[in-house]
Amino acid sequence: GRIVLAGKADDPHNWFMSAVADPLDWDYFQSDAGALAGNLSKLGEVADPISALIPYTNNQLIFGSSKSIHILTDDPVAGNARIEQVSEQIGILGPNAWTHGPEKRLFFFGQGGLYTISPNEFNITKQNLISANKLDKTFSNINPIENEIRLEYDPYRRGLWIFICPLVETTPSTASRHYFWDERTNSFWPVEFPASHGPVSSFFWRSGKIDQ
Repeated sequence: GRIVLAGKADDPHNWFMSAVADPLDWDYFQSDAGALAGNLSKLGEVADPISALIPYTNNQLIFGSSKSIHILTDDPVAGNARIEQVSEQIGILGPNAWTHGPEKRLFFFGQGGLYTISPNEFNITKQNLISANKLDKTFSNINPIENEIRLEYDPYRRGLWIFICPLVETTPSTASRHYFWDERTNSFWPVEFPASHGPVSSFFWRSGKIDQ
């Protein structure tokens, strides 16, 4: 029941939570249900600069960094709450480089390609790399500083969109290259959109009887 923020330029390891059930309450000096900050809590800050925040289960939150992944196991004021490292070498390359899929699976784009983990999985290794031996060089050469990586699961097409959007202020002159992962065949397909159509954001909307 908290809003969670991170990514403050002058405090990149820190995380901030609103009061329970009150997204406008950021007073850090109240009761246990009040707002919290990592540096003011018993758990402390995350070891690496935070690049992504991911709600994982009802009471778990993933802190993604560019080179590591940590998980918060409960509300920070709970007696058994802790921040555990689940990967010390694999990270998440951006705030939108993840998405939820069927059966509560989590997909994310990290070093070298596309990964997936299942609920309550606390040891992320190269075995989680879906794209292993597929487009290894292409995915490894994507620069997350120059590109925004955005994932979107598409239940209608049974797969996942990997949007790689250049972070430039001017309109690109060539078509943008993205990828679609087909879950049924575990295959990757290049997709091109006109230069003037980005995309700059994505969202799956289920409307009535038709998936859009």
